[in-house]
Amino acid sequence: ARGDRAWCKIVDDAQTMGVDLNFPTPEGETVLYMAALQHYSLCVQKLIAAGVKANVQITSTSRDHGSCALHACVSGGKSGVESKEQVDIIASLMAYPETNPCLFDGMART
Repeated sequence: ARGDRAWCKIVDDAQTMGVDLNFPTPEGETVLYMAALQHYSLCVQKLIAAGVKANVQITSTSRDHGSCALHACVSGGKSGVESKEQVDIIASLMAYPETNPCLFDGMART
């Protein structure tokens, strides 16, 4: 929860400064992708409210190639332990009209 609140503060500050919240790292990771991967549900909800792109896919050649925020939450590093935050993120992303649940990642998973 502390990390989630810290990320929310960073997002607030970034919005105040006019930072593009969709801007990816060289690997294609966005703030939404990383927040979903870390199961930061408050931050994911804040980013969705800001209108970020939900379907940006990882461009690196790692095992995460082609993953988007929904993939990160469902099959990322913390996915083995189901949590309320994970369920909240999945529900938020699925309710967000921008989210395409039919995107395949680099391992042909949806």
